[in-house]
Amino acid sequence: MPSILNEYDLKKIALFAVFVLVAIGVIYLLAAWQFQLPFAQTGVSSPPPAYCSGDLEKLSQEQRDACFVAKAYYEKNLSFCAEINSPLLRASCFEEAGGKVACTEFSGIDRDNCLLGKSRAENSKEYCNQVTDANLADNCLLLFPQTAEICGELRLLPNKDSCYYFVASGTNSSSYCATISEGQMRDLCYFPFIQNFEKTQDCDVLASTENKDSCIRFIAQKLNDFNECELITSSPVHDYCILDTVAGKTNESICQKLLTIGLHDDCLLDLAVSNKDKSFCGQIIDTNRQKDCLAEAGK
Repeated sequence: MPSILNEYDLKKIALFAVFVLVAIGVIYLLAAWQFQLPFAQTGVSSPPPAYCSGDLEKLSQEQRDACFVAKAYYEKNLSFCAEINSPLLRASCFEEAGGKVACTEFSGIDRDNCLLGKSRAENSKEYCNQVTDANLADNCLLLFPQTAEICGELRLLPNKDSCYYFVASGTNSSSYCATISEGQMRDLCYFPFIQNFEKTQDCDVLASTENKDSCIRFIAQKLNDFNECELITSSPVHDYCILDTVAGKTNESICQKLLTIGLHDDCLLDLAVSNKDKSFCGQIIDTNRQKDCLAEAGK
């Protein structure tokens, strides 16, 4: 008997789940990495390289940036951060500054990065709310344990959706799935909870028609009620739903509900085996299937 989700369905769901989890993982890793740039490699814990004492204009941009980073930390003069050309080094420099100075002396993206650093240094998400750039503000919040409260404070919908997905999974509560705006991720969030659905109306929370059909098929099988299958829009899923509920039925009229003619023989064979009644076998068109039916129903 076909399962609620065929092998193709399961592969698609698994692949999408992997894609989503990898994408979310990358977001979080990038957020974390942005706060953990190895400044020791740029010489921040030791005197600036000797070439930094000469004319910096004669150096390459990369060397000048390395000098500014080293000077900022070795001389404890964070104004050097503003001289850095590399966006990543400059941002990281200002983040480190956030743990040592008030961010009010900076402006724009520099101030935002400073606030991120202060939030990290003081382990307080309150500074994240002062960050003006939405992406940086979310990166700041995502460094803290994800809770429904954190999710609600995120500004970008993809980040908010990913957060609610993890909260729903971590708390084993489907209520958080409803707050996810993107349809595919919302459906993915609901998948582990479908086994707890009791009626076909519960499947209305799913965005995808394909996923909704699979959900209805599951409920119909759970209730052993082929009438629920009539709510399914996909012909193949509808027919396999009917076949799922054949067991225990005694009237071949259920087989007339199948939309695919070729499955009528399968339905009759299931009825014959389920009821141990060979009379159903005589209605099977395919001679080989009819022989199978007579053999199986006689056991």
